[in-house]
Formats: sequence, C-alpha cells, structure tokens
Amino acid sequence: MANKGYILLARAIEDSEIWSKPPYYLKAWIHILCKAAFKPYGNLKTGECIVSTEELQEVCSYKAGRRTEKPSTKQIRDFMDFLRSDEGHNEGNNESHTNGAMIVTMKVKGGMLVKVLNYERYQTSESYESNNGSNNGSQMKVTTEVVRKSDEGTNQIKEALKALKSLETLEDHLSNKTSCTTPFPDVEEQLRIQEQERANIYNSSLFDLYEQGFGRPLSQREIQTIYQWTEEYEDQLIRYALREALTYNKQSIDYVDRTLLKWKQRGFTAEQYEKGER
Repeated sequence: MANKGYILLARAIEDSEIWSKPPYYLKAWIHILCKAAFKPYGNLKTGECIVSTEELQEVCSYKAGRRTEKPSTKQIRDFMDFLRSDEGHNEGNNESHTNGAMIVTMKVKGGMLVKVLNYERYQTSESYESNNGSNNGSQMKVTTEVVRKSDEGTNQIKEALKALKSLETLEDHLSNKTSCTTPFPDVEEQLRIQEQERANIYNSSLFDLYEQGFGRPLSQREIQTIYQWTEEYEDQLIRYALREALTYNKQSIDYVDRTLLKWKQRGFTAEQYEKGER
C-alpha cells in the first residue's frame, strides 16, 4: 500500500463534542483532515480541500449484512452545518470551551471548498506537548476542534525569552564603556516599540490577530469575511487595516472591510502604509 502520510489526532478527542455525535460525524471529519492540503498544492492553500456531499456519503458508507448503508444527503448537510456552527465546541477537557466554527466553506465547481481553520496549529506536534512530557490526554487540548488561543505555557516561555534577550542587550550596552550612547533615547524607544508591534502583527495568524484585536471570538460571518479577504487583498494590508480600525477604537469587521475597499479603490499598498501614508 502506498504511503499516504499521516495526520495528528489528540487522545482527548474522546472528550470532545464530535465524539458524542453519530459515528459518521467523526468518520467524515477525519476524512476532511486527511484530504486537506498539508502545504500549498496547486490552487489549494494549507488546510484546504474540495469535497462533495456524494463523496462524504460514500466515505461514511458501511456494510450491514449484504446491504450498504450510508448517511442521507440531509445528514451530511447537518454534519457540515455542525462544523460551520458558531456554537461552542467542547475542546475535550472539562474546563475548556471554544466558541466558533471548525471550518469555512465556499461553493466551487465539483463540490465545495473546505478551509479547516487553524489547520497548521493542530497538525504541529508542538501543540500536543505538555510541560512535563507526559502523554496523558487530559493534559492536552483537543486540537481537532477549533484552536483559537495560543498555549499559555508557550506564551510564557516566549515572553521570558524576550525579557532575557532585552536584559542581555542592556548588559552589553552598559558593559561596553567605549560605545557611544545615543543622544536620542526617546527615538530609540519609539523604534523599539514599532519593531515590537511589527513582530506582533506578523507572528499571529489572521484569525488570531483579529480575535486579539476585537477581544472576543470571531463569528462565522467574520471568519468567512476574513477568508474572502485573503483571496482579494495582500496579507500585510489586511493586518494593517485592523491596526487602523483599532486606532479609532473600531472593533468592527465592517469598518475594516470598508477601509480595505477604500484602499483598493485608491491603489493603496502595505508599503505606503509602512511609510506613514494614509
């Protein structure tokens, strides 16, 4: 049998909401994960695949004696609605819940284009590692559900490394007696803050960035809107549009959408934004 690669699946899936659904839900979900592109391939981006109702019916079929049973069209439609739903999906430990969709879809020729949200995160082994190295599933989040928040331990490590790097830089500066101190410390601090803001903008996924900016989980409509933006606008411009909205205290996806449309009509680019043009 040809090697088809692998996917990652957390043990704690047994505690997730999809586990309590009809068996074909889990079978169809695993099929989507297996079919999703691990990296960009052809016209597909990472985490994307094209499926059809008939295909999912066939995948979920099973033998009952001499008969072949399979879910109805309505049952497959209900399954896809569950994945797209804004309702809370239990992440698999009794203390954590995430509100939001697991996928977004778009009708295309031959079926529907399915985008598995945050595919890169839960298909990375680091997302399953616990601090003490234990394989106990109860210490892991169920990453087969939508994973929208960064692991707190990982964030603490990153912050500690940043603090250590800043301390080392300061010690080097103080110990270097022959170095010249800048006559413009305020300018230096502003440059440092701008560099930090730039790092924050580029180190997060678009969905994470917008959730952080809005201070709440995104709705299905907002996720679909951002996904459509990625087909029309450059990634940097989408990120800068959020910064522009937050500057005016506008935590609104519609405000950002209008901003992007105005920029497009003007031919405005991310490079112009970085130069301070508006």
